[in-house]
Amino acid sequence: MLHGLLVTLLNVLTAAHLLAVNLATAGPLVAQWLHRRERRNGDLAAGLTGRRLIAQSLLALVWSVLFGLLGVGLLAWLYPRAWFDTLLQVPARRLWFGAIELVFSGVCLLAYLYGWQRFSYRSAWGWLHAALPALAATNLAYHFAGLFAIVAVAATDAGLSSEHFDFLTLVSNPEVLSRVLHNVLSAAAVAGVAMMLFARASERYGAASADVARLVTWGARVALVPTLLQTLAGMHLLLQLPEESRNLLLGGDVRTTAMFGLSMAAALALAYQLATTAQGETEASDVRRAVGWLLWTVLLMVAARQAARGPALERRERPPAAAHSDLSPNDNLKLGALPRSTST
Repeated sequence: MLHGLLVTLLNVLTAAHLLAVNLATAGPLVAQWLHRRERRNGDLAAGLTGRRLIAQSLLALVWSVLFGLLGVGLLAWLYPRAWFDTLLQVPARRLWFGAIELVFSGVCLLAYLYGWQRFSYRSAWGWLHAALPALAATNLAYHFAGLFAIVAVAATDAGLSSEHFDFLTLVSNPEVLSRVLHNVLSAAAVAGVAMMLFARASERYGAASADVARLVTWGARVALVPTLLQTLAGMHLLLQLPEESRNLLLGGDVRTTAMFGLSMAAALALAYQLATTAQGETEASDVRRAVGWLLWTVLLMVAARQAARGPALERRERPPAAAHSDLSPNDNLKLGALPRSTST
C-alpha cells in the first residue's frame, strides 16, 4: 500500500518536473516571437503574453530543479540500488557541468526579461539581447533532454559503468534518440498551450479581445503540430523500448495497458481541442479544457512509463545472485548493447 502511494507521488512529481522543464525549454522561443510581434505591430496582447511567458519560463526552470530533486530523492528511496548504480555511471564533472548550464540558462532568461523594453533590435546590445532566449532554450534542449534520456534508460540496465560514459555515443542510441525527440515535441506543445493560457489572461490588463483571440488561435496551432507529430514519435519510441516494457504496455499487464490506453485517449482529446481552438473557438473554457487535457496526458504517460519499467527496476533491487536467477534473454536492455567508449 505504502509503495503504491509513493509510486503515485513519484509519478506526480515527475509529471510536474517534465511540464516545468518543457515550458522552460520552449517557452522562451515563443516569447521571443511575441516580443518581435509587439515591437513591429504594437501588439499589446503579444507584449503582455510574451513577458508573462518569459517570466513563467524562468520560474519553471526553478520549479523543475525543485521537483527534480524531490523526485530523485523519492526514486532513491524506492529503488536505492538502481539509483546509486545509475548515479555512479555519470561522471561527477558532467553533473557539475549540468548545474552550471542550468545557471547559465536562468541568467539568460533573467537578462532577457530585464531588457524587454530597454534595447532596440537595431543596436549591438539589441542583437545580443534578442539571442538570449535561443541560447537558453537550445542549452536546455541539448544538455538535459539527452542526459535525462540516458539516465532513464540506464536506470534499468546494470551493464553500463562510469568509464564507458560518453555523451555523444550514448545519445545516439535509438531509444535515447526517440526519448529526446518525444521530449522536444512535448516542450513545443506545452509552450503553445501556455501561450494560449497567458494570452487569454492578458485581456484583463487591457489587451483587445480580437488580438487576444488571434494569439489564442496561434497558440493552439503552435501546440497542435507537435501534438500530432508526437503520435508518430511515440510509435517509434514504443518500438525502441525493451521487449519486456513494450509487452507490458501492449497487453502484458492490465493496469499498465489501461494507463497507456487512457494516455493515448487523453492525447487525442487534447489534439481535438487544439484543432477546435485553432479554428476559432477561443473562449476561456476552450483554453481551460486544453490545459486540462494536457495535464492528464502528461500524468498518464508518466504513470504508464513508470509501470512499464517497474519490473526491471525492482529486479535490480534484488541481490545480484537472486536477480541473475530469473533473467531471460529478452531482459537484455538496449543500452547494454551500445558501443563502448573509453572517453569520459
